[in-house]
Amino acid sequence: MPQCPHQVAVENAWNPNDRSLNIFVKEDDCLTLHRQPVAQSTDCIRVPEATRAACTCGRFTGLASSVAHTLWLAWPPLTVLCIASSLVGSNPDSWGWDLGRNRALHDGRRTPYPATMCAPTWSSGAVSSSEENFPVPDSFLLVLDMDEGTLSFVVEGQFMGIAFRGLKGRVLYPSVSAVWGHCEITLRYLNGLEPEPLPLMVLCRSVIRKHFQRRAAAAAAAAAAAASRHGNSAPSNGPSNAGSTQAQLLPEINKLPLPNSIKDYLLYRTPCSDGAGSMQ
Repeated sequence: MPQCPHQVAVENAWNPNDRSLNIFVKEDDCLTLHRQPVAQSTDCIRVPEATRAACTCGRFTGLASSVAHTLWLAWPPLTVLCIASSLVGSNPDSWGWDLGRNRALHDGRRTPYPATMCAPTWSSGAVSSSEENFPVPDSFLLVLDMDEGTLSFVVEGQFMGIAFRGLKGRVLYPSVSAVWGHCEITLRYLNGLEPEPLPLMVLCRSVIRKHFQRRAAAAAAAAAAAASRHGNSAPSNGPSNAGSTQAQLLPEINKLPLPNSIKDYLLYRTPCSDGAGSMQ
């Protein structure tokens, strides 16, 4: 989905009035928190407003180096300081991802996440369910689907699978708990879809974009197979992301016998009149 304006991201960033005293929001970057070097404590902060969109997406940066836990938190209010233990996922009202041990946490229970079937491609070698320390990149996406009641993560364009279910109807806040001194964690709210049917024009855009994405993927697979038959290594296009998707779609959509205004709409160059976005 297209990114929201910066001001909207600021309104959905960390809440300086709902935090541990060991954490502060940076004055020159209100999307980023900084944790003071205080030993034997775990500190937490969350956003000011609960998410109410049907589908919400946000990017976290700095978590891997901070050994922090990410979650969407249900009411009642969150404890913001705990001595020598984890906050997120320690009670029935929070759900977290322990990035240091690759575990999904809820109500004190720990489950391996991601599962072996969707183990990330950036890990060295095969990842078994007992392997806890494959590296998680510094930046990833959190996706909350309130229609389905699920919480998932996307890393370097790869879907990690559903981490939690049963969240439908809850009042949820994105939060983090952190233990490392001087760590900095950025939350960039990307966008959300309202709980209502999408307009026909948005659905049409999604279908057209997916058609060209599938065609581009098939062409890339054919090129890789041809290169393999000739003993050559196919060039890598890197991880999938919004920028590479846009670059793949640009020449294909420009070939369509359509007015430029429609081409711009298909490429997200012009906003939808009703403000609705579309999953790519």
